Amino acid sequence: MLFQPKRIFDILPLKRQERGFTLVEMTVVMLLSGLVLVALVTSYLRWDDLLRSSQTKENLSIVSDALSAYAARNFRIPCPADPANVGPEPFGTERGSGTNGANIGNCNNLAGGDVEGLIPFATLGLDAQVVVDGWGNYFTYQVTPSFTRDPEDDSILVHAKCRTTDWLEGVVNVSGVLDGGRNIAAQKARFCCMQAVVASQANVFSTPAPDNTPSLIFNADANDWYDVVDIIADPNLVDANNPIADSGAQPFYNNDLYGGGIVPVATPVFGHTDQIVYVIISHGKNEAGAFLANGTLNRISGGGTSELINASATNQVVYDILHDDSNDATYYDDIVSWQTQSNLLSRLRRDSCAVP
Repeated sequence: MLFQPKRIFDILPLKRQERGFTLVEMTVVMLLSGLVLVALVTSYLRWDDLLRSSQTKENLSIVSDALSAYAARNFRIPCPADPANVGPEPFGTERGSGTNGANIGNCNNLAGGDVEGLIPFATLGLDAQVVVDGWGNYFTYQVTPSFTRDPEDDSILVHAKCRTTDWLEGVVNVSGVLDGGRNIAAQKARFCCMQAVVASQANVFSTPAPDNTPSLIFNADANDWYDVVDIIADPNLVDANNPIADSGAQPFYNNDLYGGGIVPVATPVFGHTDQIVYVIISHGKNEAGAFLANGTLNRISGGGTSELINASATNQVVYDILHDDSNDATYYDDIVSWQTQSNLLSRLRRDSCAVP
């Protein structure tokens, strides 16, 4: 009979064979499993947040490109669409555009919240899914209402920057006084160099918290810096019909037209004509302030102080700050995008406001 080695289990005592995991061993296994699960869930949530944030920014870029193309064609931006969807405009078209959505909108009613609503995706030719953020909520779209005006409106006041010899043709010099002329890009001048505040309308300012310092300040200089688009700004300050007369000539003008020695030393202009023409807000992961997608003007409640300001229909201050994920009144997870008229026209490498 051949020798058969005993199996290890035959050697071990019976008590040892029957023993399973101890309570300590099971606790360690469960603890390690829990830690791995927590790590996996945390990683997934972070990945999900990054994915939704990335989708939000991608949609913002698509919308900004669409608004840029619209402004380049029309030299205006569209009014917001009505979140309540009560018409007469079809849903997704700008307010005031009529039953077929074809008219130029009217969103001058600041008190009534007309300057804030949804992105008018139908007016811009976009799919409705593009005007929502990564969390499935509509973007809030807020405008400086002056920039929604019809650029054919010859009552729009235009800054001297767009009334130089670069912009006008047919100007004649009669006894040292410039007269006549036609603005070769009148619609563009009214958009690029508009005196934006009309009546009781307010501008959109993007401000970082907590010091409330505006990211961009529009300096309108003085009222007499504005005139109709087809009148050249008079560097000699002797034209009684030109309300541009001020304390000194300005550095905007083409001195070659004046023979080189007529224009006095220029006085610098403080400020600029660029303004924030629109702001788009994603209300972030906590969704606080987003319009409810049920055909009402109501918003998702909650949010920190800055988020509440971003959700105010009549407040033209928009906060654009770094993410703050604390749990008190400073919580902020909004994602904000804004453009000036110059940036808007140059976004798709079209001619900027620097040239006619």
